[in-house]
Amino acid sequence: MPTQEQWIWKIAEGRDRISQFFHYVEEEQLIDRPPEVIEELKRLTWRLWQAVMDNPPRTLLSLSMDCCYIVCKMTGNRISVRKMREIALFLFEKPIRILATPKRTKKKWPLEERYVEIILHIIDDSEAYEDMISEW
Repeated sequence: MPTQEQWIWKIAEGRDRISQFFHYVEEEQLIDRPPEVIEELKRLTWRLWQAVMDNPPRTLLSLSMDCCYIVCKMTGNRISVRKMREIALFLFEKPIRILATPKRTKKKWPLEERYVEIILHIIDDSEAYEDMISEW
């Protein structure tokens, strides 16, 4: 079990990665929205990441990028999975698979009931959720 210091570091790292992602998106104008909308997307992503990081279904870096994708997609600010992978590789110098399907469960984590509830609590739009998962 991680120490309190390790948790503080992990939380700070997650916030930093999410901020880096949205800073890049804003600088490159990948989402054509005013800065306050980008800030709201960042805030929603941070809330989602915090809500699922206690028992993370993936590594925290992969999870942060999954959360960025989910929030962007469900709020109508879609960035393709391919572009997300490119951004993650550029920013973090690691190849990341966005919303990978684990061999063990054969189910993407946002499809698990406990995560569905969390996602819909943060972004209260079941139609957007259904639209997102329909592509899987």
